[in-house]
Amino acid sequence: MPVESHPGTARASSVKRGRRRAPVAEALGWFRAFSHFASKAAGSPVTFLLTLSVVVGWVVLGAVYQFSDKWLLTMSTATSVLTFLMVFLIQATQNRDTHALQLKLDELIRSTSDARNLFVRLEGLPDEAIKEMQQEFDAVRQKAVSRLGEKPKEQPAPRK
Repeated sequence: MPVESHPGTARASSVKRGRRRAPVAEALGWFRAFSHFASKAAGSPVTFLLTLSVVVGWVVLGAVYQFSDKWLLTMSTATSVLTFLMVFLIQATQNRDTHALQLKLDELIRSTSDARNLFVRLEGLPDEAIKEMQQEFDAVRQKAVSRLGEKPKEQPAPRK
């Protein structure tokens, strides 16, 4: 099934004309693959053990260098840079995963005859519309609970 995209984008033009993707698109593909690999690796037990050993080595080296200013500056800089890079790598993977999940949910909504198509791409609606839908589902829940004769549990306030 061909992927539809917006006219004028690198992907649309390359798909239509059968040409190779633009260098920027290739770079983004590389970044996507790398960020996905890095976030998977960052969450593995091996990485945790490796990080734990680095922390132990960090403390030992601190004792050897008597926790000098140069040692503190080097360690602080290294940890800041790594943290800064990991935030972007993990966020890129999270965005991709969230988008894929939304597309799967949209397909389920679209393919279910009783579902309202209004829920496809719900995340793009204004906050007021989402609040109205939340109130509608709260009312459905209250009705179901009253049919069962249970006392409704306290629900947390919706996030803003």
